[in-house]
Order: sequence, then structure tokens, then C-alpha cells
Amino acid sequence: MMEITKTLANRPINVEAKAMSNSNDSSRNTTIRDINNSAVNFGEIIGDVTNTINQIAADASPENAQLKALLQELTQAIEIDSHLDEEEKAEAANQVKKIAQASQNPDDAGLQKKAQRAVNLLETTAKALEPASKLAQASQKALPIILKTLGF
Repeated sequence: MMEITKTLANRPINVEAKAMSNSNDSSRNTTIRDINNSAVNFGEIIGDVTNTINQIAADASPENAQLKALLQELTQAIEIDSHLDEEEKAEAANQVKKIAQASQNPDDAGLQKKAQRAVNLLETTAKALEPASKLAQASQKALPIILKTLGF
């Protein structure tokens, strides 16, 4: 078992960085490998989350506009939080995506349940972090309002 652990620990981690000039794409293209050697591309995840948030019809109601702004703030906090590793950032970003999807489909009970679990997971993650972390600060401000907006 120790040999397997040593072998896995010695495997290289591939990181790709993509720099673009004169572009609106501010995503990072970072690929990491988890213990099962499967790729996690944080830049793609953040791009997907951002696209999902941007699909929220902010002009439909003031609540939607506020929810969209709060989800964008959470996403940005996740991206820049130095207290989270790339996999934790990817997981937190996926939780934000679930909330955004639920806000677009308020009548879908399954999505609403996933959103409520996502909020709980984000709260748990934020509480485990130092109070000065970006995600902890953003979560403390945003999550209660998100819960209220979604009717939880």
C-alpha cells in the first residue's frame, strides 16, 4: 500500500497556463490531476459557471439581478481565495453553478433541492476556512440573501 502511495505521489502534475491579450476571456486554464489521475480543468469549470450565471435573466426582476450579482461575487471569491486548493475551488464553483441553475428553473423541485444542498456545502466549506478568506467573507454576506431569494 505504501508503494502505491509513493508511486501516485511521484506522478507529475500537469499545469497549463493560457495567456491571452486583447481578449475578454479572463479564465485560467489550469489542469490538475487528482488521486485517480483524472483531469480537473478549473478554467473550464469557472467558464461554465460564469456562462450559467450570465443566463440568469437579471432584467426579469430585482431579485434576479441581486442573485446574479451575488453569484458572480461568490465565483470571484472562489477564484482568488488562496486558502482553497484547485480541487476545492472546482467543487465550490460547481456548487455555485447548481444555485444558478436552480434560479433559472424555480419550478424544478429537483434543482431546488440540489441548490439547497449546494448552499449548505458552501456554508460548510466557508466555515472551515479562516475568517479572512475571500470565500468565507463572500459566503457570510451572500448565502443568507441567496437562501431568502430562492425561498429556502
